[in-house]
Amino acid sequence: MVLVLIAENIGHVKSVSAMTGEDLDDVTGRALFADGLSTVLAGSGGGSGTTTCAENIGVTAATRVYSTAAYVVAALSALGLSLLPKFGQIIASIPAGVLGGAATILYGHDRHAGGAHLRRTAWTSPTRSTSTRRLCPWWWPSPTTPWSGAT
Repeated sequence: MVLVLIAENIGHVKSVSAMTGEDLDDVTGRALFADGLSTVLAGSGGGSGTTTCAENIGVTAATRVYSTAAYVVAALSALGLSLLPKFGQIIASIPAGVLGGAATILYGHDRHAGGAHLRRTAWTSPTRSTSTRRLCPWWWPSPTTPWSGAT
């Protein structure tokens, strides 16, 4: 399970790096350390392990706001609103279908951003193409399929 979280975290750092155009390889270790520390803190309080959220990266891609200060303000605002019972009642009054639609839009945008990242990936690398063929053989077009572009 830990290997999956490490791979996910590194993938998220690479995604943010691609969005911002900055090389973030040198801070990958700090990101992994912070993720591990937050998991230890959550576990010490009886919570489950934590990880970075692709949904947040999708929101970053949509808004193009890359400032961590903006996310600190948003987190503190959300925490403050969660302490207000009236705000909780307002959220509880929203029909399930509306919340479901909002979640569908959020995850749909997240998947669209991920697909755009995959389209920019250089698949000519032997390592990438081989590992992708092994993990997703149904997704990788063979040279004989009509949509592969092979002539």
